[in-house]
Amino acid sequence: MVKKDLAQAVARKCPNITTSIVSKSVNEFFSVIASSLQAGRRVEIRGLGSFSIRVRKKRKAINPKTKLTVEVKEKAVPFFKPSQVLSDSLKKTEKKEKSSGFFHDVFRDITRQRD
Repeated sequence: MVKKDLAQAVARKCPNITTSIVSKSVNEFFSVIASSLQAGRRVEIRGLGSFSIRVRKKRKAINPKTKLTVEVKEKAVPFFKPSQVLSDSLKKTEKKEKSSGFFHDVFRDITRQRD
């Protein structure tokens, strides 16, 4: 799902709000999260999870093309940790998939191979 799909899904759930207003709201929502992370603040959304910044230490790596050792600088990367509620709901979904029967399992395996 991309941002546009997310905005359309929210707009379908709220028919009294136009898609353009929902789209602007979704964009602003992500903008606030991004600016909070840039400022070094953690963003927690109950029931979904928390966004934070983690710093990766500098390290040595090998350039696969030239086989030379290069030094990768320290950098900050965004990190998402799902909430317990979200994790539990995904576990329930996995259990349903596993117990769906033979044909469902075959179809699931075929669709995963395409991705």
